[in-house]
Amino acid sequence: MGNIAQLSEKECEEALRKYEKIRGYFEGGVSQAELARVHEMPLRTVESWVKRYREGGLMGLSRVRRADAGKRRGLEKDVIELVEGMYLKRPRPRIVSVYRKVCEVAKEQGWRVPSYSQVYRIVQGLSPSLVTLAHEGGDVYAEKYDLLYRWEAKRANEVWQADHCQLQIWLLNEQGRAAKPMLTIVLDDYSRCIAGYRLSWQAPSAAQTALTLRGAIWRKEDTRWPVQGIPESVYIDHGSDFTSRRVQALAADLKMALIFSQKGRPRGRGKVERFFRTVEQELLCDLPGYGPKVDWQHGEKRDEGCSALAQLSLAEFDVLFRKWLLETYHVRIQEGIGEPPLSRWKKENHTPRMPASLEELDVLLLTFPTKRQVKPDGISFQGRKYFDLGLAEYIGEEVIVRYDPANSQEITVYVPDGEDQPGAEYLRERFVCRAGTLSQTGEQITLSQVVEARSKRRKALRKELAAKEKKVQEYVSKEKESERLQRIVESVLPASSLEKEKDEVRLQEECAEQELPIKRFAHE
Repeated sequence: MGNIAQLSEKECEEALRKYEKIRGYFEGGVSQAELARVHEMPLRTVESWVKRYREGGLMGLSRVRRADAGKRRGLEKDVIELVEGMYLKRPRPRIVSVYRKVCEVAKEQGWRVPSYSQVYRIVQGLSPSLVTLAHEGGDVYAEKYDLLYRWEAKRANEVWQADHCQLQIWLLNEQGRAAKPMLTIVLDDYSRCIAGYRLSWQAPSAAQTALTLRGAIWRKEDTRWPVQGIPESVYIDHGSDFTSRRVQALAADLKMALIFSQKGRPRGRGKVERFFRTVEQELLCDLPGYGPKVDWQHGEKRDEGCSALAQLSLAEFDVLFRKWLLETYHVRIQEGIGEPPLSRWKKENHTPRMPASLEELDVLLLTFPTKRQVKPDGISFQGRKYFDLGLAEYIGEEVIVRYDPANSQEITVYVPDGEDQPGAEYLRERFVCRAGTLSQTGEQITLSQVVEARSKRRKALRKELAAKEKKVQEYVSKEKESERLQRIVESVLPASSLEKEKDEVRLQEECAEQELPIKRFAHE
């Protein structure tokens, strides 16, 4: 009696199916003829199954395997290797082409000519990994078949992952035209929480990455979203947006390590890519404008078709995305970790490492600085006027402006502070104020506050001027100034000229004492 463990699952199911049909003969005394009639089977088949079960048990009911099972029968080894070698050439050949060429070679060599079905089975029996390596190259093979070491962070904020994805949904941009937005996220590897995200129309860039990191690191206004802090390291793609010197400089300033994926092989970011798939499957597919693929009618313009799908603006979609993120994704049990991401992030009660202030973070992470001159009525920037009382002492001077493209109501103003040093340009700025648009600040700032700011600035300038004048008087009095001028004259004129001038001065003094007429000409 054979070992039933040798049977495959399919073979075992087949043997059980046969036994169920003849079980009545062994357990209930039903005749073989009756079993054949009930199951509509030939009597000889029933008799054969009964005999095989008696001799071999359940193993006897399984299909008998050939001793040469899995082998290609009747073909020389050279023919088989020739078929495999010809099919593995690049570009991928058609099987019928391989068949014709192999037949020609077999006739020339006096081998048995294979049939098309034999060639087809040989090709189908090739290892998929071998076929991938031969036809698609090493990169694709590595992506599909290379052995991976699965690494997990041991604590919250140990490793963050950052990546971009164009969402498959049509939204209305500022011009009212349909477009697909770009989503940049920062994910905590340990908890799967989203530390920060950014929706925009711009292509991935260093500025977008920096702004997303700024939102991820700083504390959020929404108390339902406590994820914050400077991570120990960030795992990112090897794209130009992440490898820029700007991103590397800000990472060094924040004491945050950057881990780049292997060039051309973005492996190890499965958690981020899985999140993007979850967004599409759970959120986008139920919203108006969802369209991974659109079948345009003949003659229909692309923009008209997109506009027909798009209904939501970017701001409206942002509200829906944030609601789903905080109320569904963060609080739902994740299969990979067995608990909600937010609970996993909170449970260690760790204290995140934070920057000293938001202003320090802004210097590092806001957009590239732009210089503007402060006018009496504020700062003109991108067609808007920005104002704050803190600008009073910088009227007429150049300041450094940084801003968030997503928030046009506010700019952050800095002034140079200290000497410039190579590689430290992001730290040589001093925060001045956050200036808002006139429409925003006009209702909050009164005329009396403006007058008070003017007076305060004027007093500060007068005080500074008096201090400088005092310093001058301390070192430069009238007597000292006369002596200094005398030394200059003596150093410039020759000694004979000085003696002659002194004699003339002495003669004039004597004449004045004796009331003699003063000599006016040389002959007098």
